[in-house]
Amino acid sequence: DGSSDGTAEVAKRYGQKIQYIYQENAGPGAARNTGIKAAKCDWIAFLDADDEWAEDKLALQVELLKKNSNLAWTSANTMRCLCAQKKEEPLIPTEKVTHFLAEKNVFDYMEAFSVRIRPHTSSMLIKREVIIAAGLFDTVWRNAEDVDLWLKISYLHPEIGFVNRPLSTYHMGTAGSLATNPINYELTAAFLERHLEITGGLNVSEKFAPIAKDVLWAWVRSSFFDDRVYDTRKALEQFPQLLSNRQRSTVYWLTIVPGLTKNICRMLSFISRSLKLRKQNWHPTEDYIKQDNTEN
Repeated sequence: DGSSDGTAEVAKRYGQKIQYIYQENAGPGAARNTGIKAAKCDWIAFLDADDEWAEDKLALQVELLKKNSNLAWTSANTMRCLCAQKKEEPLIPTEKVTHFLAEKNVFDYMEAFSVRIRPHTSSMLIKREVIIAAGLFDTVWRNAEDVDLWLKISYLHPEIGFVNRPLSTYHMGTAGSLATNPINYELTAAFLERHLEITGGLNVSEKFAPIAKDVLWAWVRSSFFDDRVYDTRKALEQFPQLLSNRQRSTVYWLTIVPGLTKNICRMLSFISRSLKLRKQNWHPTEDYIKQDNTEN
């Protein structure tokens, strides 16, 4: 993807073991699509530049697939790591996944997504033909292009295999890690409109409804802390069916004077962090999506 950090030189050291493909920078979706099209195998796995695989990552996933030959994709937990500060923990709490799996190694992706069990991109292993049938990554989007594709795959292949042990590591706070920025309302609205239309055509709207509600409300909550608060009333007008009466009322009253709401929320957050009234969340939440503003 137009990398200028010496990637080509490092890759060449491995000789024929690695095929290096160069293209001008066009974002993560375009880079992944190029790799998928060039691949000659039946299965595709992803590894972003700021991530790392466990040595037995693929072996354990292949073992799971052999036991569940009907599956078109599988994933695993991921370790999120601020390694310089010696902080690390599973991206998805293992206890939460254990309870959700109920002693199985397969779950419904949409149902899991609605309760915020959301596998990381570098943990995915997916049939190549399934990715192509779902339309590959949308190259227009520089945000949430991976979540967009995973959901489109889940509409056609609901069940996904899952290894609860972290088999990949997401290195955070490194020089090469992707920046995270608050997503704007236009992106959120476009995402919801697109998937409401797709799921309506596939008759899975009922399963997607909890996801749509959670995505919109997560965006609204996080918007109270910055200038996106000025756009929150658009959600009331565009997606009233996705917000409860209580949520609509909350948004209405909190945005009568949006600037005041933003400042109060920021002050309360600062006080909470200063007094350590809540657990520090050092990882970007679901309200923040990777934004490609660096070379990938």
